[in-house]
Amino acid sequence: MIGIDSVSRLNFIRQMQQTRRFLHNELKAFEMSAYNKVADNTFVNIVPMMVGKFVSEIGWNETMPKKPFDDYAFLWKNFSKAGYRTLYAEDAPGVAIFVYSKGGFHTPPSDYYNRPLAVAMEKHKAVWSTGHHCIADRLETTMVLDYITDFSRVFRDKPHFGFSFITRLTHDNTELVSSADFAYLKFFKRFKEEGHLNNTVLILYSDHGYRFGKMRASYIGKVEERLPFMYLIFPPSFHQKYPSLVSNLRTNAQRLTTPFDVYETLKDILYFDGEDRKADINKRGISLLREIPTERTCEHAGILPHWCLCLEQKKLEPTSQLANQIAQAVVSQINRQMSSVSHMCSKLKVSTILDIVEMQPNDKVLRFQNSFHDVINRMEVYGEKSVAPIVYQVTLSTFPGHGQFEATIIYDSVLDIYKPGGDISRVNAYGDQSKCVNNSKLKKFCFCIE
Repeated sequence: MIGIDSVSRLNFIRQMQQTRRFLHNELKAFEMSAYNKVADNTFVNIVPMMVGKFVSEIGWNETMPKKPFDDYAFLWKNFSKAGYRTLYAEDAPGVAIFVYSKGGFHTPPSDYYNRPLAVAMEKHKAVWSTGHHCIADRLETTMVLDYITDFSRVFRDKPHFGFSFITRLTHDNTELVSSADFAYLKFFKRFKEEGHLNNTVLILYSDHGYRFGKMRASYIGKVEERLPFMYLIFPPSFHQKYPSLVSNLRTNAQRLTTPFDVYETLKDILYFDGEDRKADINKRGISLLREIPTERTCEHAGILPHWCLCLEQKKLEPTSQLANQIAQAVVSQINRQMSSVSHMCSKLKVSTILDIVEMQPNDKVLRFQNSFHDVINRMEVYGEKSVAPIVYQVTLSTFPGHGQFEATIIYDSVLDIYKPGGDISRVNAYGDQSKCVNNSKLKKFCFCIE
């Protein structure tokens, strides 16, 4: 598994053209075009991918910044127990997935772990060049890819599992993605030429799209943030031996998928038996080796309204009384969350409502009752529209501090109240505005009084 931080599918298409062409033409990769993130940042999307649960379901929260992650049920442990040699590799050790504002690992999570080297290199400033992206004349990304290649060479004919995530080059700048296009192309060419892909499944993925900046404020920016890229590469022999599973993968490339599905896919690969099983739509995670039902919704897949792109949007007037009610509900929620640090952080007020939309579920989803026949004379029966909650997505700025936030609000018509529909996202950088607090969840809200 090779992850690249903060790269949407569309940005991958724009900036990784050589690599993408090779993935499609030479490696017959499956590109998941409707791969939807399920949470905000890297950490909360990787946990569903590697544990099969939301972070809130594994017993971790922001009150445990020093608790190590050694005892959590990451899937690489299953591979290790099954006799696989394991690798865990990241760059940028200061912002590593399980380290940034967290306890990290107190014992190596895998047989091969590059963190000691990454930390040592970070301390020696003289070896870095080109904006801290190169070590002498080598791109840092290339060093991680070379480590993965060496691992695959050593265990060419033995079971092995590698998890890697490359952050620094792409985390803060959408335009630097293309700088690594040749590095990834070279990696994949060499990997193929050396025969590693003859008996290896390779997953190339991102956690989410770019989360900050002017582009993020646009509609397409919001779309890109929610749709990271995801490619799956299977050996040529797999295509020949298991045509029905290949057909499922090809179909699923156009279906709604999530990190939970990647987790189930990895389990199917670990315990692979070649059977083509029917997917259960009521399960949050569905293996990509099983055909995902067309009627799958964000609710089925565990995607909160805040992240779901299956909703039709209707723009509302930002100066309306309704917009003001919704904005006030968002800022009240922010201030409630900051109650424990109210002596250090300013109470926020609504400054400007930048954008507000009413999000409407697909009409067919609301009216669907039943379907008959799978192929010939297939038909769907629709009835009265079921009652759906009224969902709003609002982008607003606050003062003091000029923070910009995006939130989903659900109107409860029974109680006549507006309720949060998920996490509230900060969509502009906050820099040192919140240096007075250490809680990673509250940093995005706080504007320090002094």
